[in-house]
Amino acid sequence: MEQPVYRPAPTTSFRVDEAMERFRALLAERPGKKITFPGCLPPFEAADPPRELKALSAVASSLIAVLELSRGQEVVATQTEPQESIRLSAWFP
Repeated sequence: MEQPVYRPAPTTSFRVDEAMERFRALLAERPGKKITFPGCLPPFEAADPPRELKALSAVASSLIAVLELSRGQEVVATQTEPQESIRLSAWFP
């Protein structure tokens, strides 16, 4: 007789490509303006059981997205003081 096996439901994480699209959309909605990180992270419902995991995933993916968009010369990321929010603006040649 086969024993039951515990299989937790997979969690939904926030992917880097989703974060990149989110930043592109937010910057397109505000031409010439800056957005702040982490102020531009997606909202999470308090009822979401893995809320902390999703939040950590969003932060990590968003940081990687900022680096990728900066490397691709799509955004300029500035931070003038340690521990201060990172400001993102569209890159214009």
